[in-house]
Amino acid sequence: MIFEAHYPIHPLLRKYIRYYYFVRVQQPDHLSNYLSFPNTTIPVNIHKNVDCRIAGDRATVSATPETKVVTISNGLRETPLYVTWNGSIDKVTIAFTAVGINHFISKNLPEAVSGHANVFTAWDGNDYTACLDKFYAVTDNRQRVKLLEDFLLGVYHPFDKSALLQQVIDRLCDFSQEMPVPEIARMVNISERSLNRLFHLHIGLSPVAYRKIARFRQSLEGKVVHDKFKRLTDIGYDSHYYDQPYFIRMCNKLSGKSPKALFKSVDKLADNNVIFEFIG
Repeated sequence: MIFEAHYPIHPLLRKYIRYYYFVRVQQPDHLSNYLSFPNTTIPVNIHKNVDCRIAGDRATVSATPETKVVTISNGLRETPLYVTWNGSIDKVTIAFTAVGINHFISKNLPEAVSGHANVFTAWDGNDYTACLDKFYAVTDNRQRVKLLEDFLLGVYHPFDKSALLQQVIDRLCDFSQEMPVPEIARMVNISERSLNRLFHLHIGLSPVAYRKIARFRQSLEGKVVHDKFKRLTDIGYDSHYYDQPYFIRMCNKLSGKSPKALFKSVDKLADNNVIFEFIG
């Protein structure tokens, strides 16, 4: 299985998309199972010639001889997503920032992206179909990125809450000078209730939940990707968990594993942008 990372080319898209990654498997008898852990990106996954079955925190994607493309999105979540792939794979994932995806959909986020995973229909229409026809007619991933970006620029629209929400997210992710959510709300001149409502409409969860996920990802990436730490206590301290038992409890809640077990089990893929645990 080959994972290949690419990065946005157009300057506008660099503001809203972290990366793309491509996966190809040509063996028709391929089978893989993996866990995708909570993240602060909102992925949109475009699969060629598959059927999908989604039930709660489980998604099964299976190759089909029928010619069709299925697009699946993953919402922000506080527990892992269990994924099964059956058969050949030809897919691209667009990893949007939590705020960024709002510039490319015409409805509130929960109407387009819900739960751990859902079939994404926000782009359905002739332009998207034409884009995918061109996209899958070529095999070079650099050409595919260009075609995808032409489509994304065509559906882009300004999002008037973007700057406010990004400012709040930047504060939520500043663990060195952690600011309570009510204080952040006052900083951006809205009520805490209004801030929570905006987050649910455009991010998909509360500011408190977002901070919890961001802190988890910092600890995960600090150890697994950057190998900054040798001791678990250092990982927890760097991510400003209150104490070691709290760090372990939050890791168990978000990943289903202790920190030690998690860090030993995961794989780094696509320029270390993707952290999965393959099972079996």
